[in-house]
Amino acid sequence: MTTKTLNVYSIYELDEKVQKKLYSNWLNDYDFPWHHYYEKTLDSFCNEFFSFKICDYEISDYRYNFDFEKVSHESIFEDKKTLINLKNKLIDKKFHITGCFTDYYITDPINAIDIDELKKFVESDTIDLLYDCIESFFIAWVNDIEYDSSFKNFLELCDCNEYLENGVLV
Repeated sequence: MTTKTLNVYSIYELDEKVQKKLYSNWLNDYDFPWHHYYEKTLDSFCNEFFSFKICDYEISDYRYNFDFEKVSHESIFEDKKTLINLKNKLIDKKFHITGCFTDYYITDPINAIDIDELKKFVESDTIDLLYDCIESFFIAWVNDIEYDSSFKNFLELCDCNEYLENGVLV
């Protein structure tokens, strides 16, 4: 019988070139794991609570683009009532769009407005606030993707693994 001793390393102990190669390989197969939650929140917020559509949105290369399409001007009054109702529920902490963490991102602009100010909104204010909700949501989505696919996050994910000096997982 032969006994062999292997030196094993944490990701942080590996040479930087080996770390970068492992990271590059990881990125080749990378898929953001939370897209479904973001899409569910966006769809529910737009279609179940308010009367507008987000058409042709795109998230790529840490950027976003979307078209905000209002369904009808007659529905703005209903949207204002929905906003006030939503704000009251947010104040009471009794509201969730989908129950996912992504709900907070889309309601941040609503949370930032005083309820009395919201009651004074005219049509353009309501549209602007809804647009701000969507924009802040997309910013959070892109930021989440950016962090999740970062080298820093990769290192944190790999911290529990052990490697040979050449980067082979033990």
